[in-house]
Amino acid sequence: MRKLFVFLFLVTILSSVALCQDGKKLAEAQKLFAIKSYDKALPLYVEAIQSGVKDPLANYQTGVCYLKQQNIDDQVKGIPYFETALANGKGLPANLRHDLGQLYLKNEQLDKALQTFTAYKDASKADPKARAIADKAIEICHNAIALMSVPRNFTVHSFSGSVNTKYTEYNPTVSADESVIAFTALRPNTGRTRSADKFIEEVYVSYNKSGSWSEPALVPISSEYNVGTAGISPDGQKMMIFIGGAADPGSLYQITKDGDGWSKPSLLAGSINSNSMETTCSITPDGKTIYFASDRNGGKGGLDIWKTELKADGKWGTPVNLGPEVNTAANEDAPFIHPDQRTLFFTSDGHNTMGGNDIFKSILVNGKWTKPENMGYPVNTTANDNYFTLLADGKRAYFSSDRKGGQGAQDIYYIDMPENASTVPLTMIKGKIFNGETGKPMPTKMYVIEKDLYELVEQCLVIRHRLYRLFF
Repeated sequence: MRKLFVFLFLVTILSSVALCQDGKKLAEAQKLFAIKSYDKALPLYVEAIQSGVKDPLANYQTGVCYLKQQNIDDQVKGIPYFETALANGKGLPANLRHDLGQLYLKNEQLDKALQTFTAYKDASKADPKARAIADKAIEICHNAIALMSVPRNFTVHSFSGSVNTKYTEYNPTVSADESVIAFTALRPNTGRTRSADKFIEEVYVSYNKSGSWSEPALVPISSEYNVGTAGISPDGQKMMIFIGGAADPGSLYQITKDGDGWSKPSLLAGSINSNSMETTCSITPDGKTIYFASDRNGGKGGLDIWKTELKADGKWGTPVNLGPEVNTAANEDAPFIHPDQRTLFFTSDGHNTMGGNDIFKSILVNGKWTKPENMGYPVNTTANDNYFTLLADGKRAYFSSDRKGGQGAQDIYYIDMPENASTVPLTMIKGKIFNGETGKPMPTKMYVIEKDLYELVEQCLVIRHRLYRLFF
């Protein structure tokens, strides 16, 4: 009997010690949570809950920590914690159901997402703003159900080689002949600049050598602030980049291929840049029209897509908003004008998105843009799908996404377009012009003439670059 008493006493003492330790871990986790240090708080919450802590608030906060993770595969791990909090807790934050619905949506559990958003709406009768958010989320769920029920004939491939990493790669910009790709990458900050930032943006470039992509090389851009790819000319000789600043939310610059490297950035001329933010752009093969995204005054919502045309005097004209056919009260970004100069792809979190950003397509017909078409599943998912680029022949496209199954927060993907999905029959001719006597590159003009009508189809002026490309 005495031995049994001693044993029970020791068990009680050990249990008390364990509970005390779990309580300390939970208290430390909640301190870190309060200062939004979610990465450090998360393992403490998980350890405390696995040790027996059943507090609904702790489960809710653990779910929030997972929701704040970069990788979507980590984010959806928060679902069971939110479920436990919802089933057992009272007086928890009102947005619990909304957060759980978002994770269901990202995890493609569409029926559960729809039910949870509906319950969130019913519980928000006194909050018109919350009900509007719920209505939008419910609409997105219905869009996802409709689009995923009729998947398109696309096979999505992760970009091979060493482009994708455990970090973030996004906004691929590809030349029309697929000879060069540039992209933005988030890499750990080594303290060279902005020491308070955990990651910094860098621009990388890779070249296609007979079907094999070279090791991505860093493009050195001297800036203390954010940088990123914004677009590339169809011939791959000019790259448009985004650079932010202390007093500038972000402007568009241009760098030019210079031997094996790239020139220093120069601000895009004309009225493309403003006091607002310009993020991305796309230039037509003839160099006469630029489509770009900006949140400047006069738009329809957040970011809008605008265009500017080169005037006869060589200056860029006043930017024109593409109008309500393309732009919404939400955000439209990442315009890509195909070399056919009438097929526009862009990213939007408006229109009939199925979650986050989706990729849309619009065609210029008789001077008007058609109603944007959602590119459908599996190009688009319930995650963020962005920055679509289609090759000149319409057979392959590149984009970035933070969808499930990626290596990092965002990865770069490509799709081989089915024959019936190739957008336009387009001919691309490329080559080099040399002086027959000296063997050196020489400036020249090239013309493409329609032989029956003897009309000019396209012309190309080759001045300093050895390589020319014609699209018609």
